[in-house]
Amino acid sequence: MEEKIISKENLLKLCSDLLKNNVDVITPGEKGYVKIKNENEVALNSKTKHTKASFKEYIFPKSEPIIYYKKNQNDVEIIEPKVEEKTTVIFGAKPCDIRSINILSKIFNWDYKDEFFNVRVKNTVLIGLMCEYADEFCFCTSVNLSPTSVEGSDIFLLPLDENNFAVRIVTEKGTNFL
Repeated sequence: MEEKIISKENLLKLCSDLLKNNVDVITPGEKGYVKIKNENEVALNSKTKHTKASFKEYIFPKSEPIIYYKKNQNDVEIIEPKVEEKTTVIFGAKPCDIRSINILSKIFNWDYKDEFFNVRVKNTVLIGLMCEYADEFCFCTSVNLSPTSVEGSDIFLLPLDENNFAVRIVTEKGTNFL
């Protein structure tokens, strides 16, 4: 696993470049993960409390059209929607939240391969962030992880101090992304 060091300033520049290139950047917010509009909204604090909701809705939305139809005079025309193939970066996710992708993948691929889910997973880069917050509701050990688990992340950030991070490149997707 390759490891580099990056400043917080350069991480924010990366986010700015992503946003300029029409990439959706999702980061933890006060109530849950949110799509940001500028790099100053990125949450990079490993000591914050867990969000009330995970980023799951960006991979598996609460609702979406799975079929359209058009009624003609004598029959019905079925129109299958396509998933938008847009790059999404989940930035600063906790290890336990990232584990959700692995768990959902088992559900969405055990007998039928769900195209909607799989296309979104393929086009999502997961940048994990070490978790330094612990309370009685912590979830990482419940999903067989630790606060520094890189499993499921494409890239993983470990804070070295307030302005610098160690960057672990975990997957080939992470390497290609950088």
